[in-house]
Amino acid sequence: MRIIKDFFALRLGTLSDYILAIAGTLCVAIFAGMMSHKLLEMYPQHDPKNLRAINDTLARSDGSEYIYFVIFLCITVPIIEELMFRGVLWKMVEFTFSPIIALISVSILFALAHGDLLHIIGVFPIGLWIGWLRYRSNSIFPSILAHMTNNTLATLAIISANIGG
Repeated sequence: MRIIKDFFALRLGTLSDYILAIAGTLCVAIFAGMMSHKLLEMYPQHDPKNLRAINDTLARSDGSEYIYFVIFLCITVPIIEELMFRGVLWKMVEFTFSPIIALISVSILFALAHGDLLHIIGVFPIGLWIGWLRYRSNSIFPSILAHMTNNTLATLAIISANIGG
């Protein structure tokens, strides 16, 4: 059991780690969102296809899909992605290199996994932030909370745009 806890960095962390995860994510997510929005205005041909699919689905929805999107994007995806990126991949890179190399390389891989160019550019600062939280706390839980916070902000923005639009 100890090996699994160490492999996935399943440690509680401190209260300040969680406060920082929420407060810092709000700042980084707002910056990344503004940057992405500006890039999308400049290069509309690079509209992220995966985000467009979510918008299209929600636009056709009678509202019942919203709860599934919230649960999936705000809870399930952050847990799975953090276990994979800041858990497994982090440990694999850190085993051979340093924690700083793990932070940078896993952040790059995390951004690249989001597919579309503008989405990658917008996700990279968030990936660095979430990775720094993992590095600082030596725990995956603040990273999961930060990822949940980021995805919740993005999901609420998408839903409000679809309700208002």
